[in-house]
Amino acid sequence: MKKIYALFVLLILIIESGFAQEGLATYTTTRNTGITYNSIAGTGLSPALWRNGVNTDDNMSEAIPIGFNFLYDGVNNGFVQITTSGHINLLTNSGALGNGTGAYGYQNTTFSTAGSTVRDLAVFFDDQQTAGNLGTLADLQASMKYQLTGIVGSRVFTIEWINMQDFATGSTASLNYQIQLFEGTNDIKFVYGNMTNGNAPSWTYTCGLNSRTLTATPTVSQLWSQQTVNTNTFAATASNALAVLPATNTEIVFTSTAVARVPLSGTFTVPGSFSTVKAAIDALNYNGTAGAVILNLSSGSTFTEDLPPLQTGMFGDAITIQKSGAGANPIIRPTGTLTGTADFGFRTFGVDNLTWDGIDIVSNGSNVEFGIFLSQLSDKNGAQNNTFRNFNVTLSRTGTVAQVGILTNSAAQPALTAAGANANNTFKNFSVRNVAGTGVQFNGAVSGTYNAIAQTINLDNNNVITNDVCTNFNIIGDPATPNDFIPVTTSGTFGIFNLGQRDMTISNCSISNLTTSSTGAVQGIIVNGTSTAQMPSATLYSQGVLNVFNNKIATLRANNTGAGVVSGIRANINGNAGSSIRIYNNFISDLSSTSTATT
Repeated sequence: MKKIYALFVLLILIIESGFAQEGLATYTTTRNTGITYNSIAGTGLSPALWRNGVNTDDNMSEAIPIGFNFLYDGVNNGFVQITTSGHINLLTNSGALGNGTGAYGYQNTTFSTAGSTVRDLAVFFDDQQTAGNLGTLADLQASMKYQLTGIVGSRVFTIEWINMQDFATGSTASLNYQIQLFEGTNDIKFVYGNMTNGNAPSWTYTCGLNSRTLTATPTVSQLWSQQTVNTNTFAATASNALAVLPATNTEIVFTSTAVARVPLSGTFTVPGSFSTVKAAIDALNYNGTAGAVILNLSSGSTFTEDLPPLQTGMFGDAITIQKSGAGANPIIRPTGTLTGTADFGFRTFGVDNLTWDGIDIVSNGSNVEFGIFLSQLSDKNGAQNNTFRNFNVTLSRTGTVAQVGILTNSAAQPALTAAGANANNTFKNFSVRNVAGTGVQFNGAVSGTYNAIAQTINLDNNNVITNDVCTNFNIIGDPATPNDFIPVTTSGTFGIFNLGQRDMTISNCSISNLTTSSTGAVQGIIVNGTSTAQMPSATLYSQGVLNVFNNKIATLRANNTGAGVVSGIRANINGNAGSSIRIYNNFISDLSSTSTATT
Protein backbone atom coordinates (compact mmCIF):
# COMPACT_ATOMS: atom_id res chain seq x y z
CA MET A 1 0.00 0.00 0.00
CA LYS A 2 2.91 2.40 0.45
CA LYS A 3 3.43 2.37 -3.29
CA ILE A 4 -0.19 3.30 -3.93
CA TYR A 5 -0.02 6.13 -1.40
CA ALA A 6 3.07 7.57 -3.04
CA LEU A 7 1.70 7.45 -6.56
CA PHE A 8 -1.61 9.04 -5.71
CA VAL A 9 -0.17 11.78 -3.53
CA LEU A 10 2.34 12.54 -6.28
CA LEU A 11 -0.56 13.04 -8.66
CA ILE A 12 -1.90 15.84 -6.50
CA LEU A 13 1.25 17.63 -5.33
CA ILE A 14 1.95 19.13 -8.73
CA ILE A 15 2.23 22.87 -9.12
CA GLU A 16 -1.21 23.58 -10.45
CA SER A 17 -2.08 25.33 -13.68
CA GLY A 18 -5.12 27.49 -14.24
CA PHE A 19 -6.61 30.58 -15.78
CA ALA A 20 -5.81 34.10 -14.59
CA GLN A 21 -8.89 36.25 -14.10
CA GLU A 22 -7.46 39.74 -14.11
CA GLY A 23 -4.15 40.79 -15.54
CA LEU A 24 -1.34 42.72 -13.92
CA ALA A 25 -1.52 45.36 -16.66
CA THR A 26 -3.97 47.27 -14.44
CA TYR A 27 -1.03 48.48 -12.31
CA THR A 28 0.94 51.66 -12.85
CA THR A 29 4.29 52.08 -11.15
CA THR A 30 6.02 55.03 -9.55
CA ARG A 31 9.28 55.19 -7.65
CA ASN A 32 9.91 57.56 -4.73
CA THR A 33 13.25 58.41 -3.14
CA GLY A 34 14.19 59.96 0.20
CA ILE A 35 11.35 58.28 2.05
CA THR A 36 11.21 57.50 5.76
CA TYR A 37 11.51 53.77 6.39
CA ASN A 38 9.33 52.66 9.31
CA SER A 39 10.49 49.28 10.56
CA ILE A 40 8.11 46.90 12.34
CA ALA A 41 10.99 44.92 13.84
CA GLY A 42 9.91 45.86 17.36
CA THR A 43 6.13 45.66 16.89
CA GLY A 44 5.46 43.01 14.25
CA LEU A 45 4.49 39.39 14.75
CA SER A 46 6.64 36.43 13.75
CA PRO A 47 5.45 33.37 11.80
CA ALA A 48 5.18 30.54 14.30
CA LEU A 49 5.79 27.67 11.88
CA TRP A 50 8.13 27.12 8.94
CA ARG A 51 7.87 24.45 6.27
CA ASN A 52 11.54 23.57 5.79
CA GLY A 53 12.59 22.86 9.35
CA VAL A 54 14.45 25.74 11.00
CA ASN A 55 16.59 26.43 7.95
CA THR A 56 17.42 30.11 7.74
CA ASP A 57 17.99 29.66 4.02
CA ASP A 58 15.44 28.26 1.54
CA ASN A 59 12.37 28.27 3.78
CA MET A 60 8.72 29.29 3.67
CA SER A 61 6.29 30.07 6.48
CA GLU A 62 2.88 28.69 7.28
CA ALA A 63 -0.06 30.58 5.77
CA ILE A 64 -0.39 34.01 7.39
CA PRO A 65 -3.83 35.72 7.37
CA ILE A 66 -3.73 39.13 5.70
CA GLY A 67 -6.70 40.29 7.77
CA PHE A 68 -8.77 41.47 4.81
CA ASN A 69 -9.59 40.40 1.27
CA PHE A 70 -6.80 41.64 -0.97
CA LEU A 71 -7.79 41.68 -4.65
CA TYR A 72 -4.89 40.52 -6.79
CA ASP A 73 -4.74 38.66 -10.08
CA GLY A 74 -8.53 38.85 -10.33
CA VAL A 75 -9.29 36.98 -7.09
CA ASN A 76 -9.67 37.82 -3.44
CA ASN A 77 -6.71 36.59 -1.42
CA GLY A 78 -6.83 36.13 2.34
CA PHE A 79 -3.44 34.55 3.11
CA VAL A 80 0.25 34.84 2.23
CA GLN A 81 3.34 32.76 2.88
CA ILE A 82 6.67 34.46 3.57
CA THR A 83 9.92 33.11 2.17
CA THR A 84 13.52 33.65 3.21
CA SER A 85 14.29 34.48 -0.41
CA GLY A 86 12.59 37.87 -0.44
CA HIS A 87 9.18 37.12 -1.93
CA ILE A 88 5.68 36.20 -0.75
CA ASN A 89 3.33 33.57 -2.11
CA LEU A 90 -0.38 34.26 -2.56
CA LEU A 91 -1.18 30.84 -4.06
CA THR A 92 -0.96 29.30 -0.61
CA ASN A 93 -2.06 25.78 -1.51
CA SER A 94 1.27 25.26 -3.29
CA GLY A 95 3.39 22.49 -1.84
CA ALA A 96 6.66 24.31 -2.55
CA LEU A 97 8.11 27.19 -4.51
CA GLY A 98 11.14 27.63 -6.69
CA ASN A 99 13.84 25.05 -7.06
CA GLY A 100 17.47 24.55 -6.15
CA THR A 101 18.79 23.28 -2.85
CA GLY A 102 16.04 22.89 -0.28
CA ALA A 103 12.28 22.44 -0.58
CA TYR A 104 11.66 26.17 -1.05
CA GLY A 105 14.64 27.00 -3.19
CA TYR A 106 16.38 30.14 -4.19
CA GLN A 107 16.16 30.02 -7.98
CA ASN A 108 14.44 33.30 -8.78
CA THR A 109 14.43 32.46 -12.48
CA THR A 110 11.34 30.37 -11.68
CA PHE A 111 9.50 33.65 -11.06
CA SER A 112 8.98 34.03 -14.81
CA THR A 113 8.71 30.37 -15.77
CA ALA A 114 5.41 28.74 -16.68
CA GLY A 115 4.13 26.29 -14.07
CA SER A 116 6.51 27.29 -11.28
CA THR A 117 6.54 30.10 -8.70
CA VAL A 118 3.21 31.79 -9.44
CA ARG A 119 0.91 34.43 -7.90
CA ASP A 120 3.98 35.80 -6.23
CA LEU A 121 5.24 39.25 -5.17
CA ALA A 122 9.00 39.60 -5.38
CA VAL A 123 10.40 42.60 -3.55
CA PHE A 124 13.98 41.21 -3.61
CA PHE A 125 13.90 37.60 -4.81
CA ASP A 126 17.42 36.18 -4.57
CA ASP A 127 19.38 33.55 -2.68
CA GLN A 128 19.42 34.96 0.86
CA GLN A 129 19.88 33.89 4.45
CA THR A 130 19.22 35.43 7.81
CA ALA A 131 22.11 37.21 9.48
CA GLY A 132 24.85 34.72 10.14
CA ASN A 133 22.66 31.83 8.96
CA LEU A 134 22.24 30.69 12.54
CA GLY A 135 19.78 27.92 11.68
CA THR A 136 17.39 28.49 14.57
CA LEU A 137 13.70 29.25 14.87
CA ALA A 138 14.55 32.33 16.93
CA ASP A 139 16.68 33.67 14.09
CA LEU A 140 13.91 33.06 11.55
CA GLN A 141 11.38 34.81 13.73
CA ALA A 142 13.66 37.78 14.39
CA SER A 143 14.35 38.22 10.68
CA MET A 144 10.81 38.20 9.25
CA LYS A 145 7.83 40.03 10.72
CA TYR A 146 4.29 40.96 9.69
CA GLN A 147 1.76 43.47 10.99
CA LEU A 148 -1.77 44.73 10.28
CA THR A 149 -2.38 48.43 10.95
CA GLY A 150 -5.08 51.05 10.30
CA ILE A 151 -8.86 51.12 10.48
CA VAL A 152 -11.27 48.75 8.75
CA GLY A 153 -11.62 49.67 5.09
CA SER A 154 -8.18 51.22 4.76
CA ARG A 155 -5.84 48.87 6.59
CA VAL A 156 -2.27 48.05 5.60
CA PHE A 157 -0.66 44.63 5.88
CA THR A 158 3.14 44.83 6.09
CA ILE A 159 5.74 42.07 5.75
CA GLU A 160 9.34 42.96 6.64
CA TRP A 161 12.69 41.24 6.14
CA ILE A 162 15.29 42.38 8.67
CA ASN A 163 19.07 42.34 8.25
CA MET A 164 19.06 39.68 5.54
CA GLN A 165 22.30 38.67 3.80
CA ASP A 166 23.41 37.04 0.60
CA PHE A 167 23.98 33.31 0.94
CA ALA A 168 27.73 33.41 1.39
CA THR A 169 30.11 32.52 4.19
CA GLY A 170 31.19 35.58 6.13
CA SER A 171 28.69 37.90 4.42
CA THR A 172 28.51 41.46 5.77
CA ALA A 173 25.52 42.57 3.69
CA SER A 174 22.49 44.01 5.49
CA LEU A 175 19.21 44.06 3.57
CA ASN A 176 16.06 45.57 5.08
CA TYR A 177 12.87 45.80 3.04
CA GLN A 178 9.09 45.46 3.13
CA ILE A 179 6.02 44.57 1.10
CA GLN A 180 2.85 46.50 1.96
CA LEU A 181 -0.67 45.50 0.83
CA PHE A 182 -3.43 48.12 0.98
CA GLU A 183 -7.06 47.35 1.75
CA GLY A 184 -9.67 48.93 -0.49
CA THR A 185 -7.30 50.31 -3.11
CA ASN A 186 -5.49 46.97 -3.59
CA ASP A 187 -2.24 48.89 -4.09
CA ILE A 188 1.16 47.32 -3.40
CA LYS A 189 4.38 48.92 -2.14
CA PHE A 190 7.92 47.62 -2.18
CA VAL A 191 9.78 49.64 0.47
CA TYR A 192 13.56 49.59 0.96
CA GLY A 193 15.29 50.68 4.15
CA ASN A 194 18.98 50.23 4.77
CA MET A 195 20.37 48.21 1.84
CA THR A 196 24.07 47.61 2.45
CA ASN A 197 26.10 45.59 -0.02
CA GLY A 198 28.92 44.69 2.39
CA ASN A 199 31.31 42.23 0.80
CA ALA A 200 28.68 40.56 -1.43
CA PRO A 201 30.37 39.70 -4.73
CA SER A 202 27.29 40.03 -6.97
CA TRP A 203 23.50 40.04 -7.13
CA THR A 204 21.09 38.42 -9.58
CA TYR A 205 17.72 39.28 -8.05
CA THR A 206 14.18 39.68 -9.38
CA CYS A 207 11.81 42.54 -8.58
CA GLY A 208 8.19 42.34 -9.71
CA LEU A 209 4.77 40.71 -9.75
CA ASN A 210 3.40 37.65 -11.50
CA SER A 211 0.09 35.84 -11.87
CA ARG A 212 -1.33 32.34 -11.50
CA THR A 213 -0.89 31.68 -15.21
CA LEU A 214 2.44 32.16 -16.95
CA THR A 215 2.90 31.21 -20.58
CA ALA A 216 6.23 30.46 -22.22
CA THR A 217 6.36 34.11 -23.31
CA PRO A 218 4.55 36.00 -20.53
CA THR A 219 2.23 38.87 -21.38
CA VAL A 220 1.73 42.12 -19.46
CA SER A 221 -1.32 40.50 -17.88
CA GLN A 222 0.88 37.74 -16.43
CA LEU A 223 4.23 39.27 -15.49
CA TRP A 224 5.35 42.72 -14.34
CA SER A 225 9.12 42.67 -13.98
CA GLN A 226 11.55 45.51 -13.26
CA GLN A 227 13.77 46.04 -16.29
CA THR A 228 16.37 48.44 -14.92
CA VAL A 229 17.29 48.72 -11.26
CA ASN A 230 16.22 51.79 -9.30
CA THR A 231 13.64 52.84 -11.90
CA ASN A 232 9.89 52.48 -12.37
CA THR A 233 10.39 50.68 -15.67
CA PHE A 234 8.40 47.44 -15.54
CA ALA A 235 7.40 45.13 -18.39
CA ALA A 236 6.47 41.54 -19.19
CA THR A 237 10.02 40.73 -20.25
CA ALA A 238 11.64 38.44 -17.70
CA SER A 239 14.41 40.22 -15.81
CA ASN A 240 15.87 37.82 -13.27
CA ALA A 241 19.45 39.07 -12.91
CA LEU A 242 19.29 42.61 -11.55
CA ALA A 243 22.79 43.36 -10.30
CA VAL A 244 22.60 46.62 -8.30
CA LEU A 245 20.89 46.82 -4.92
CA PRO A 246 17.73 48.91 -4.58
CA ALA A 247 18.72 52.27 -3.15
CA THR A 248 18.28 52.87 0.58
CA ASN A 249 15.11 54.74 1.63
CA THR A 250 13.22 54.28 -1.63
CA GLU A 251 9.92 52.69 -2.59
CA ILE A 252 8.14 51.36 -5.63
CA VAL A 253 4.38 51.88 -5.63
CA PHE A 254 2.10 49.67 -7.72
CA THR A 255 -1.17 51.56 -8.04
CA SER A 256 -4.17 49.50 -9.08
CA THR A 257 -6.34 51.08 -11.77
CA ALA A 258 -8.74 48.13 -11.91
CA VAL A 259 -12.48 48.60 -11.71
CA ALA A 260 -13.72 48.94 -8.14
CA ARG A 261 -15.02 45.76 -6.57
CA VAL A 262 -18.83 45.53 -6.11
CA PRO A 263 -19.69 42.47 -3.97
CA LEU A 264 -22.49 40.31 -5.38
CA SER A 265 -25.73 39.11 -3.78
CA GLY A 266 -29.05 37.87 -5.09
CA THR A 267 -30.05 35.74 -8.08
CA PHE A 268 -28.38 35.78 -11.50
CA THR A 269 -29.07 33.89 -14.72
CA VAL A 270 -26.66 32.21 -17.14
CA PRO A 271 -27.09 33.05 -19.95
CA GLY A 272 -28.70 36.35 -19.07
CA SER A 273 -27.05 38.22 -16.22
CA PHE A 274 -23.81 36.59 -17.42
CA SER A 275 -23.28 35.26 -20.92
CA THR A 276 -21.18 32.30 -19.78
CA VAL A 277 -20.40 30.36 -16.64
CA LYS A 278 -16.81 31.60 -16.89
CA ALA A 279 -18.02 35.20 -16.76
CA ALA A 280 -20.07 34.41 -13.65
CA ILE A 281 -17.11 32.74 -11.89
CA ASP A 282 -14.86 35.65 -12.86
CA ALA A 283 -17.36 38.07 -11.32
CA LEU A 284 -17.56 36.08 -8.08
CA ASN A 285 -13.78 35.86 -7.84
CA TYR A 286 -13.31 39.54 -8.53
CA ASN A 287 -16.15 41.07 -6.55
CA GLY A 288 -16.69 38.59 -3.75
CA THR A 289 -20.09 38.41 -2.08
CA ALA A 290 -22.25 40.62 0.13
CA GLY A 291 -24.88 37.94 0.81
CA ALA A 292 -26.17 34.70 -0.63
CA VAL A 293 -25.65 34.30 -4.40
CA ILE A 294 -27.66 32.04 -6.73
CA LEU A 295 -26.52 31.30 -10.29
CA ASN A 296 -29.32 29.76 -12.35
CA LEU A 297 -28.05 27.89 -15.42
CA SER A 298 -30.71 27.32 -18.05
CA SER A 299 -31.70 23.68 -18.45
CA GLY A 300 -30.56 22.10 -21.70
CA SER A 301 -27.77 24.65 -22.22
CA THR A 302 -24.16 23.71 -23.01
CA PHE A 303 -21.11 25.81 -22.11
CA THR A 304 -17.98 24.71 -23.96
CA GLU A 305 -15.40 26.56 -21.89
CA ASP A 306 -12.57 26.12 -19.42
CA LEU A 307 -13.61 27.69 -16.13
CA PRO A 308 -11.31 29.50 -13.71
CA PRO A 309 -11.17 28.09 -10.18
CA LEU A 310 -13.72 29.62 -7.81
CA GLN A 311 -11.80 31.45 -5.07
CA THR A 312 -13.72 34.02 -3.08
CA GLY A 313 -11.06 34.71 -0.46
CA MET A 314 -12.39 35.18 3.06
CA PHE A 315 -16.03 35.66 2.06
CA GLY A 316 -18.24 32.91 3.50
CA ASP A 317 -21.66 33.64 2.03
CA ALA A 318 -23.65 30.77 0.52
CA ILE A 319 -23.26 30.29 -3.23
CA THR A 320 -25.68 28.10 -5.21
CA ILE A 321 -24.99 27.05 -8.80
CA GLN A 322 -28.02 25.16 -10.07
CA LYS A 323 -30.14 24.06 -13.00
CA SER A 324 -33.06 26.34 -13.78
CA GLY A 325 -36.20 24.99 -15.43
CA ALA A 326 -37.41 21.56 -16.47
CA GLY A 327 -35.39 19.51 -18.93
CA ALA A 328 -31.88 18.18 -19.27
CA ASN A 329 -29.09 19.22 -16.93
CA PRO A 330 -26.96 22.08 -18.28
CA ILE A 331 -23.54 20.83 -19.37
CA ILE A 332 -20.10 22.36 -18.86
CA ARG A 333 -17.64 21.03 -21.48
CA PRO A 334 -14.02 21.75 -20.52
CA THR A 335 -11.30 21.22 -23.12
CA GLY A 336 -8.15 21.57 -21.01
CA THR A 337 -4.70 21.70 -22.52
CA LEU A 338 -2.29 19.07 -23.76
CA THR A 339 0.48 20.36 -21.46
CA GLY A 340 -1.71 21.05 -18.42
CA THR A 341 -1.57 18.68 -15.47
CA ALA A 342 -4.57 19.93 -13.46
CA ASP A 343 -7.26 20.75 -16.01
CA PHE A 344 -10.76 20.45 -14.59
CA GLY A 345 -14.46 20.92 -15.17
CA PHE A 346 -15.16 22.81 -11.95
CA ARG A 347 -12.75 23.65 -9.14
CA THR A 348 -12.78 25.58 -5.87
CA PHE A 349 -10.02 26.89 -3.60
CA GLY A 350 -11.10 26.97 0.05
CA VAL A 351 -14.73 27.80 -0.78
CA ASP A 352 -17.38 27.08 1.87
CA ASN A 353 -21.18 26.83 1.77
CA LEU A 354 -21.44 26.04 -1.93
CA THR A 355 -24.31 24.05 -3.46
CA TRP A 356 -23.90 22.50 -6.93
CA ASP A 357 -27.22 21.12 -8.12
CA GLY A 358 -28.14 19.52 -11.44
CA ILE A 359 -25.14 20.52 -13.59
CA ASP A 360 -23.09 18.00 -15.57
CA ILE A 361 -19.40 17.97 -16.49
CA VAL A 362 -18.60 16.37 -19.87
CA SER A 363 -15.01 16.70 -21.07
CA ASN A 364 -14.45 18.02 -24.58
CA GLY A 365 -11.57 15.71 -25.50
CA SER A 366 -9.07 13.74 -23.43
CA ASN A 367 -7.00 16.54 -21.83
CA VAL A 368 -9.10 17.04 -18.68
CA GLU A 369 -7.65 15.42 -15.56
CA PHE A 370 -10.41 16.20 -13.03
CA GLY A 371 -14.17 16.56 -13.23
CA ILE A 372 -15.01 18.26 -9.93
CA PHE A 373 -12.06 19.29 -7.76
CA LEU A 374 -12.25 20.76 -4.21
CA SER A 375 -8.95 22.17 -2.91
CA GLN A 376 -7.77 23.90 0.22
CA LEU A 377 -6.83 27.54 -0.11
CA SER A 378 -4.23 27.20 2.66
CA ASP A 379 -3.33 25.18 5.74
CA LYS A 380 -5.91 27.33 7.58
CA ASN A 381 -8.67 27.47 4.97
CA GLY A 382 -10.15 24.25 3.63
CA ALA A 383 -13.25 23.47 1.56
CA GLN A 384 -16.10 23.00 4.02
CA ASN A 385 -19.88 22.56 4.14
CA ASN A 386 -20.34 22.09 0.39
CA THR A 387 -23.02 19.96 -1.30
CA PHE A 388 -22.86 18.49 -4.82
CA ARG A 389 -26.00 16.68 -5.98
CA ASN A 390 -27.93 15.52 -9.04
CA PHE A 391 -25.01 15.68 -11.46
CA ASN A 392 -22.97 13.56 -13.85
CA VAL A 393 -19.25 13.60 -14.64
CA THR A 394 -18.09 12.09 -17.93
CA LEU A 395 -14.40 12.28 -18.82
CA SER A 396 -12.46 10.65 -21.67
CA ARG A 397 -10.23 7.68 -20.98
CA THR A 398 -8.73 7.70 -24.51
CA GLY A 399 -5.82 10.02 -23.72
CA THR A 400 -2.57 9.67 -21.78
CA VAL A 401 -3.44 11.61 -18.60
CA ALA A 402 -4.43 10.07 -15.26
CA GLN A 403 -7.90 11.21 -14.26
CA VAL A 404 -10.13 11.52 -11.20
CA GLY A 405 -13.85 12.13 -11.64
CA ILE A 406 -14.40 13.80 -8.25
CA LEU A 407 -11.50 14.87 -6.03
CA THR A 408 -11.14 16.61 -2.70
CA ASN A 409 -7.52 17.36 -1.82
CA SER A 410 -5.73 18.73 1.23
CA ALA A 411 -2.42 16.93 0.72
CA ALA A 412 -0.35 19.91 -0.45
CA GLN A 413 -0.87 21.88 2.79
CA PRO A 414 -1.56 19.70 5.86
CA ALA A 415 -4.27 21.38 7.92
CA LEU A 416 -2.75 23.12 10.94
CA THR A 417 -6.19 24.19 12.18
CA ALA A 418 -9.63 22.64 11.95
CA ALA A 419 -10.54 25.36 9.44
CA GLY A 420 -7.79 24.08 7.13
CA ALA A 421 -9.33 20.64 6.59
CA ASN A 422 -11.74 19.70 3.83
CA ALA A 423 -14.79 18.86 5.93
CA ASN A 424 -18.55 18.33 5.87
CA ASN A 425 -18.72 17.97 2.10
CA THR A 426 -21.52 15.83 0.64
CA PHE A 427 -21.78 14.20 -2.80
CA LYS A 428 -25.03 12.49 -3.72
CA ASN A 429 -27.23 11.43 -6.62
CA PHE A 430 -24.43 11.41 -9.19
CA SER A 431 -22.60 9.36 -11.78
CA VAL A 432 -18.97 9.21 -12.90
CA ARG A 433 -18.16 7.55 -16.24
CA ASN A 434 -15.41 7.04 -18.81
CA VAL A 435 -12.40 7.73 -16.57
CA ALA A 436 -8.71 6.87 -16.97
CA GLY A 437 -8.00 6.22 -13.30
CA THR A 438 -10.24 6.82 -10.28
CA GLY A 439 -13.91 7.64 -9.88
CA VAL A 440 -13.94 9.46 -6.54
CA GLN A 441 -10.90 10.29 -4.43
CA PHE A 442 -10.69 11.90 -0.99
CA ASN A 443 -7.03 12.77 -0.62
CA GLY A 444 -6.25 14.14 2.84
CA ALA A 445 -2.89 15.01 4.36
CA VAL A 446 -1.67 12.42 6.85
CA SER A 447 1.52 14.09 8.03
CA GLY A 448 3.24 17.43 8.12
CA THR A 449 6.52 18.74 9.48
CA TYR A 450 7.09 22.36 10.44
CA ASN A 451 10.10 23.69 12.36
CA ALA A 452 11.53 20.17 11.89
CA ILE A 453 8.81 18.89 14.25
CA ALA A 454 5.98 16.61 13.14
CA GLN A 455 2.72 18.46 13.70
CA THR A 456 -0.69 17.16 14.61
CA ILE A 457 -2.73 17.35 11.42
CA ASN A 458 -6.44 18.08 11.44
CA LEU A 459 -7.69 15.32 9.20
CA ASP A 460 -10.37 15.89 6.60
CA ASN A 461 -13.59 14.90 8.31
CA ASN A 462 -17.31 14.21 8.02
CA ASN A 463 -17.29 13.92 4.24
CA VAL A 464 -20.14 11.87 2.81
CA ILE A 465 -21.00 9.96 -0.37
CA THR A 466 -24.62 8.87 -0.35
CA ASN A 467 -27.97 9.00 -2.13
CA ASP A 468 -31.23 10.62 -1.10
CA VAL A 469 -33.12 7.34 -1.64
CA CYS A 470 -31.81 4.18 0.01
CA THR A 471 -32.79 2.04 -2.99
CA ASN A 472 -31.01 4.31 -5.49
CA PHE A 473 -27.30 4.17 -6.27
CA ASN A 474 -24.62 6.57 -7.43
CA ILE A 475 -23.06 5.18 -10.61
CA ILE A 476 -19.25 4.91 -10.64
CA GLY A 477 -18.24 3.15 -13.84
CA ASP A 478 -20.91 2.75 -16.48
CA PRO A 479 -22.65 -0.62 -15.92
CA ALA A 480 -23.45 -0.80 -19.66
CA THR A 481 -19.86 -0.16 -20.83
CA PRO A 482 -17.20 -2.86 -20.38
CA ASN A 483 -13.84 -1.53 -19.19
CA ASP A 484 -15.34 1.90 -18.47
CA PHE A 485 -12.47 2.79 -16.07
CA ILE A 486 -8.94 2.01 -17.23
CA PRO A 487 -5.62 3.39 -15.89
CA VAL A 488 -2.91 5.14 -17.89
CA THR A 489 -0.25 4.43 -15.25
CA THR A 490 0.75 1.46 -13.10
CA SER A 491 -0.98 3.03 -10.08
CA GLY A 492 -4.15 1.11 -10.80
CA THR A 493 -7.86 1.81 -11.06
CA PHE A 494 -10.16 2.62 -8.15
CA GLY A 495 -13.86 3.27 -7.76
CA ILE A 496 -13.51 5.21 -4.51
CA PHE A 497 -10.13 5.96 -2.93
CA ASN A 498 -9.93 7.32 0.61
CA LEU A 499 -6.83 8.63 2.43
CA GLY A 500 -6.50 10.78 5.55
CA GLN A 501 -10.21 10.96 6.43
CA ARG A 502 -12.03 10.95 9.76
CA ASP A 503 -15.70 10.05 10.31
CA MET A 504 -16.53 9.39 6.66
CA THR A 505 -19.54 7.68 5.07
CA ILE A 506 -19.55 5.83 1.73
CA SER A 507 -22.95 4.39 0.85
CA ASN A 508 -25.30 3.66 -2.03
CA CYS A 509 -22.70 3.43 -4.76
CA SER A 510 -22.79 1.03 -7.70
CA ILE A 511 -19.20 0.49 -8.85
CA SER A 512 -18.57 -1.60 -11.95
CA ASN A 513 -16.50 -2.22 -15.07
CA LEU A 514 -13.09 -1.26 -13.69
CA THR A 515 -10.25 -2.85 -15.68
CA THR A 516 -6.47 -2.70 -15.86
CA SER A 517 -3.89 -4.35 -18.07
CA SER A 518 -1.04 -2.90 -16.00
CA THR A 519 0.51 -4.24 -12.81
CA GLY A 520 -1.54 -1.88 -10.66
CA ALA A 521 -4.42 -2.89 -8.42
CA VAL A 522 -8.11 -2.78 -9.26
CA GLN A 523 -10.16 -1.94 -6.19
CA GLY A 524 -13.79 -1.00 -5.87
CA ILE A 525 -13.49 0.86 -2.57
CA ILE A 526 -10.31 1.41 -0.56
CA VAL A 527 -10.31 3.10 2.84
CA ASN A 528 -7.02 3.82 4.56
CA GLY A 529 -6.31 4.41 8.21
CA THR A 530 -3.46 6.69 9.27
CA SER A 531 -0.56 5.16 11.19
CA THR A 532 0.68 6.39 14.55
CA ALA A 533 4.06 7.12 12.97
CA GLN A 534 2.43 9.62 10.63
CA MET A 535 0.40 11.33 13.35
CA PRO A 536 2.45 12.32 16.40
CA SER A 537 -0.41 13.35 18.68
CA ALA A 538 -2.48 10.67 20.37
CA THR A 539 -5.41 13.09 20.54
CA LEU A 540 -6.05 13.52 16.82
CA TYR A 541 -4.84 10.53 14.86
CA SER A 542 -8.01 8.55 15.49
CA GLN A 543 -9.89 8.07 12.23
CA GLY A 544 -13.20 8.09 14.08
CA VAL A 545 -15.83 5.94 12.38
CA LEU A 546 -15.62 5.17 8.66
CA ASN A 547 -18.90 3.68 7.42
CA VAL A 548 -19.03 1.66 4.19
CA PHE A 549 -22.48 0.18 3.54
CA ASN A 550 -25.15 -0.58 0.95
CA ASN A 551 -22.74 -0.53 -1.99
CA LYS A 552 -22.74 -2.82 -5.05
CA ILE A 553 -19.38 -3.69 -6.61
CA ALA A 554 -19.08 -5.88 -9.69
CA THR A 555 -16.98 -6.74 -12.73
CA LEU A 556 -13.47 -5.75 -11.71
CA ARG A 557 -10.74 -7.06 -14.02
CA ALA A 558 -6.94 -7.30 -13.86
CA ASN A 559 -5.54 -8.54 -17.17
CA ASN A 560 -1.83 -8.87 -16.47
CA THR A 561 -0.07 -12.12 -15.71
CA GLY A 562 2.70 -10.35 -13.77
CA ALA A 563 0.56 -8.80 -11.03
CA GLY A 564 -2.84 -7.27 -10.48
CA VAL A 565 -4.52 -7.46 -7.09
CA VAL A 566 -8.29 -7.24 -7.33
CA SER A 567 -10.36 -6.23 -4.29
CA GLY A 568 -14.01 -5.40 -3.97
CA ILE A 569 -13.44 -3.49 -0.72
CA ARG A 570 -10.03 -3.03 0.87
CA ALA A 571 -9.76 -1.60 4.39
CA ASN A 572 -6.49 -0.67 6.06
CA ILE A 573 -7.38 0.07 9.68
CA ASN A 574 -4.77 1.78 11.83
CA GLY A 575 -5.65 0.17 15.17
CA ASN A 576 -5.55 3.48 17.04
CA ALA A 577 -7.97 3.97 19.91
CA GLY A 578 -11.22 5.39 18.63
CA SER A 579 -10.68 4.26 15.03
CA SER A 580 -13.31 2.01 13.53
CA ILE A 581 -14.21 0.91 10.01
CA ARG A 582 -17.72 -0.49 9.72
CA ILE A 583 -18.37 -2.44 6.53
CA TYR A 584 -21.82 -3.99 6.16
CA ASN A 585 -24.65 -4.76 3.72
CA ASN A 586 -22.45 -4.57 0.61
CA PHE A 587 -22.74 -6.89 -2.41
CA ILE A 588 -19.53 -7.85 -4.25
CA SER A 589 -19.37 -10.08 -7.32
CA ASP A 590 -17.50 -10.96 -10.50
CA LEU A 591 -13.86 -10.22 -9.62
CA SER A 592 -11.10 -11.69 -11.78
CA SER A 593 -7.35 -11.54 -12.28
CA THR A 594 -5.11 -13.34 -14.73
CA SER A 595 -2.09 -12.80 -12.48
CA THR A 596 0.18 -15.75 -11.80
CA ALA A 597 2.43 -13.80 -9.43
CA THR A 598 2.88 -15.55 -6.09
CA THR A 599 3.25 -12.25 -4.19
